[in-house]
Amino acid sequence: MDSLPGPGAPETIGQGRPLRPRGQRHPHHRRRLVLLGTVLLVLVAAGLVVDHRIRGRESLRVGACVRDAASAVSFASNRVDSIVSYVRPVLDSGPRAHLRRQMFGLVSISVTPTVPGVRRAREHCAATEVLWFHTDAHATRRDCLLLLDRDLAYLDGVTSDGLKAFASRSLPAGRCTG
Repeated sequence: MDSLPGPGAPETIGQGRPLRPRGQRHPHHRRRLVLLGTVLLVLVAAGLVVDHRIRGRESLRVGACVRDAASAVSFASNRVDSIVSYVRPVLDSGPRAHLRRQMFGLVSISVTPTVPGVRRAREHCAATEVLWFHTDAHATRRDCLLLLDRDLAYLDGVTSDGLKAFASRSLPAGRCTG
């Protein structure tokens, strides 16, 4: 049984929990931190798994973009090179201006069918979605678009003037290699 304070003894009234000394943590504080850390770790792991799956899908789509771009540019280049090598002997023999114009016209006409394939490849690559922070896939897609834009500009020049097919050309592919 509790004894009553005697006369002159201080009386204490207890309210709520006893105060902890300064710097001492609540006993549940550590459990809360562990729980919070665990939840955070699970969220980060789930985010990494999702990101890995997204990267995998992007990689497949960007790979298709690379293949389409390389194929379209290769086909167009082979077509230009073939017609140039076919026409060059005639041009080297010093024909009259009228025949030269006809030969350049033949080059323009024979290159024209390659343009839609390059345009389709460019549209396909442009439609390939890549998350902005997936920098490697983004750079590869960008290089494919640059390659296709340069090839389209070259082909447009050749289709308007066959003489441009005889100029040297360089289409650096950067990361867009098949």
